[in-house]
Amino acid sequence: MKFFFSICVLVFGLVCNAQTNNNPEFQTITVRKAVSYKQSIDWSKTSSQQDKKRGLEIITYTRKEFSLTSGKKIAPTQSCIVESVRNSDIKSYSSANLAFFKKQTDFKIQKIITHNDGLLSIPYAIGYWATYSDAKGIIHKVIIVHALNSNKGIGLQFFIDCPEDGFSDLETEITDIIRSIQFI
Repeated sequence: MKFFFSICVLVFGLVCNAQTNNNPEFQTITVRKAVSYKQSIDWSKTSSQQDKKRGLEIITYTRKEFSLTSGKKIAPTQSCIVESVRNSDIKSYSSANLAFFKKQTDFKIQKIITHNDGLLSIPYAIGYWATYSDAKGIIHKVIIVHALNSNKGIGLQFFIDCPEDGFSDLETEITDIIRSIQFI
């Protein structure tokens, strides 16, 4: 009986270890000491801008390139803008910042998400799952999140852009990133 129990403990330990090694490592990103989120280490910072006068910080990441079953290689991008905002409500803030995306060719909002859906952890936020076509005619899926922290006068714009062909491969990862966004 002890032998059987020892074997069970050993197998359980090996399974747990294997599962741990298959999980990607995560890093916590903090922007303007006001917003944080978690993402896998497969994302690398490609740019960072700060304008202290305007109370603005922008960071951009690109995900490690990967190949689709078709052989095509893609590298999704992500941007986070944290800015000072005065006297705005989430509807006005989002509408004003969505204007840029509405100019994209064939832009279509497919789904609107809020805190009530369980995807956004920030209560005063709105998100969009949308598509657009780039200059080469490639369809992209873009996830857009707008949020306000009125107590601190801070607005958040967060985007993840991925060619639609590769989106399903990253949907769980992208969803986890969106769920982890929070004001600090």
